[in-house]
Amino acid sequence: ENEIRVEAMISTRPDLDEDGLTQVEHCSIARLCRSPRSVAEISAELEIPLQVAKIVLGDMVETGLVVVHRTTGLTGGSSHLALMERVLGGLRRL
Repeated sequence: ENEIRVEAMISTRPDLDEDGLTQVEHCSIARLCRSPRSVAEISAELEIPLQVAKIVLGDMVETGLVVVHRTTGLTGGSSHLALMERVLGGLRRL
């Protein structure tokens, strides 16, 4: 199983037609992820449990609705630090 990590950055595909989405969760996530968000942020913003967010996002990745950005390792410097601060902020809001 290829589980999405809590710190993974997710964004909506630029060519996605949000009007064609039928599930409420998919619509909410698509709107939220117009700019990249971490799984933790999505969970906190939408007030859904982290595990539920991971499952819904997994479905959305499989159907091509959203893109998972490969996060860099610890060599990411300041951008990595900024990412971790955003993830931590998302976790605090849970």
